[in-house]
Amino acid sequence: MSASHHTGPPPPPTGRLARRTLLGAAGAIPLAAVLAPGLTSTAAGASAIEYPTCPAWLEGTPGGCGLQPPPYPHGDPTAIAAQAQQLSDRLATYIDDWFAGRVPATLPADLVPSGRPAGIGTFVLQRPDQVDPAKQWVIRPSAPFSIFDSPSYFPDPHVTYLILPSLYAPFGTTAVIRGKFPHARYFNVQVSPPFDPKTIYYGAQRGLGVGEVGIVDADIQPDPGSVNPYQVNADRRATNRDYTVRIKLGKGDPVALNGNANKPPYFRGTNDRVGGAIEYTGPWGGTPGYPIPAGGGAGHLTTGNIWIRYYAPDHGTAPLAGVPLPKILYRLPDGREFFIQADFSAFDREVSERGPITWTAPAQPEERYGPDFGWYKEYGVLRTVMQALAPSLKPFETEAQRRAWVRQYDAGVNGHGEHLGPHYDYDHAATEVVDIDYLTRRMGCQAGMVVVLTGRLPTTPRTRNGEATMTAAQARYWSLTSYSQDLSLTKSGQLLPGMPITSLMDDEITVDSEGRYVILLSRTTDRPSNATRANGVTWADWGPVGTVGMTVRWMSVGPEWTFCRAPDQNHLGWRADGSSANYDAKLVGRNRRTDFLGDYQPVMHYLSRGAFEALGNRRINPSAVPKWQDLWGLFPGAGVPTGPAEC
Repeated sequence: MSASHHTGPPPPPTGRLARRTLLGAAGAIPLAAVLAPGLTSTAAGASAIEYPTCPAWLEGTPGGCGLQPPPYPHGDPTAIAAQAQQLSDRLATYIDDWFAGRVPATLPADLVPSGRPAGIGTFVLQRPDQVDPAKQWVIRPSAPFSIFDSPSYFPDPHVTYLILPSLYAPFGTTAVIRGKFPHARYFNVQVSPPFDPKTIYYGAQRGLGVGEVGIVDADIQPDPGSVNPYQVNADRRATNRDYTVRIKLGKGDPVALNGNANKPPYFRGTNDRVGGAIEYTGPWGGTPGYPIPAGGGAGHLTTGNIWIRYYAPDHGTAPLAGVPLPKILYRLPDGREFFIQADFSAFDREVSERGPITWTAPAQPEERYGPDFGWYKEYGVLRTVMQALAPSLKPFETEAQRRAWVRQYDAGVNGHGEHLGPHYDYDHAATEVVDIDYLTRRMGCQAGMVVVLTGRLPTTPRTRNGEATMTAAQARYWSLTSYSQDLSLTKSGQLLPGMPITSLMDDEITVDSEGRYVILLSRTTDRPSNATRANGVTWADWGPVGTVGMTVRWMSVGPEWTFCRAPDQNHLGWRADGSSANYDAKLVGRNRRTDFLGDYQPVMHYLSRGAFEALGNRRINPSAVPKWQDLWGLFPGAGVPTGPAEC
């Protein structure tokens, strides 16, 4: 059956089709960080890595290619909670002794969670005057890149990422973040969830587990005498822009503790949240080599983390969006303040690696990503990986069996899924921005061919030229990024995944009076002569590869920056998930404008350079672009139906 006739998500090739695609995450830790020992990430993006039909890394694991999902909940909740409380109590006692001068500042090794991320060493107590914000953060800056010098681990290059990968303090402590509102399109703070025996979280290390608790820019009340520039029509140029965010580090249900501030689709609240600094790793901390050789054995408890992201800093303010780094202090219930500084230099070096894009031969689009395939909506990195791997791992007789197995695996390993209740059933998972909906897919391009995307951009506020105010719009931010699908050799000799090849954000895309765009990707040698901005075409370099992974980041901050077509949990729920029991391909899974997104669906076109040049050297009408030129007879029924876009 051809891809154009599938009513559900197109299944991966089976049997003797030799290569298997593993899709990575959109906005999360990359696939390789899940599958390979020692790989970690702090980025966002989408990717795919290829393995043989039965992945070699499964040999010797329980069940092999018949891998069985672990049970959920995992472990004895009472024993797990007692272990975490004991660790917290011991840490609190040690901190009291340190304040009294009875013990050294360096924490003993047995007082630090053994499941903490690789690359993080000693933990040292500091008084407030000893704390240096420059040493508190792993910084992945928004910076220029090229196919010769690209960052790894799937970033959106328009974003600066700040990560505290070693958040660690006793239960009841409050993490106080003091900073200045950045000069950027968007910023948010996300913290690992409160400790709970049924909450699995292994964020900074593997990008696994349930999603973080977030606080978005517009919700943060400024300090007295200051201005929040992210509120509609507020002064974006204000110099008095201080804020204070308070995160109580506790235990319990993330929704009950945070109320409306942790409910989709908008996650709105005040300056206060409840998160976690001691986390449960679930099956990833138990038996060595399980669920995969890269997992298990480290320990069931790990540290938490805090993420701060600056999307689209104003021109001239990057990488830190024109403000100093925020400072974090931990405050005990009695008011004493301190910090625990960890040595994460090895972690920092790895996630900051850069290098050239690895060359691969030109390639046709794969059958399952043919003329009628649209996009996957991302529901967490591991779920996406397992959707692609499922046919290799177990001999499924029906599509329903495959979908059920993926749901069971996501629940057992991630503690995440549509049937698990609030927070555990949110569409975002660990390391994904709670305000972003990620659409992902793969696409190939043969020599002499071009890939074109047409659609309609949601309106977004203009900010990067230092505009005086931020206006309401249909979305806060939109971008399209393509990623290399192969491990690339970095300058230090590491093989790492997820290097962006090209990235376009909303204000870099040429649109007509109705917001419609024509984005054309090709090799430089195959660029059509009429693919120019003067003709309404935004051209981007396909790069030195055959196949790319594409990610659309669609950011909604409601109610001011969203609308009826936003592909968020409120509108789509889990029905856009390819493994849902209620999957509906007519949401985003088909390459047509008759479905949920209407005109806002990014429709994929594949045609020859000559066919595009035949459109003439004039303003290109998106509706005039040929749908899918099948020169090799690979895709029967090629064509893309279109339809109305009104809400």
